Amino acid sequence: MSNVVLHISRSKADAQSITPECHVLTYAEAGFSPLDTHARRLGISSSLVQTFAKSVNERSEVGSMYPVAPISAVPRYLVRESSDGYALAVSIGEFLKANRDVIKARRLIFDFRMPSVPNFAIQALKMAIDIDHDSGLDEVLVPDW
Repeated sequence: MSNVVLHISRSKADAQSITPECHVLTYAEAGFSPLDTHARRLGISSSLVQTFAKSVNERSEVGSMYPVAPISAVPRYLVRESSDGYALAVSIGEFLKANRDVIKARRLIFDFRMPSVPNFAIQALKMAIDIDHDSGLDEVLVPDW
């Protein structure tokens, strides 16, 4: 287990802060959403985004488009229909484990804007990081929090 202090910072998440070693974690919602925005930036078709979001939401567990795209998502209801930080932290923790074991991203863009990132989502992120110190991440960028 690593005892490295993970740096969490605010970010505009613009083209300069999104580098090849970045992975996006957001919520599974197609349409006008962070998932859609990042997928469009990467040239991912809207039909693939819709299929991915539907799959994550139907399974009610975190999913990833990796290796097709550096994007993962938690089920929509954890963010839009609930403010249960613990349940969201569990799902974020599942992503952190997948990142450590498979994805191996060094930087994470934690994009839960609705239009801004809710405080319970930030608390859930911190809780998940406290539980899983060895996520493989060096930095987490949080847009407009």
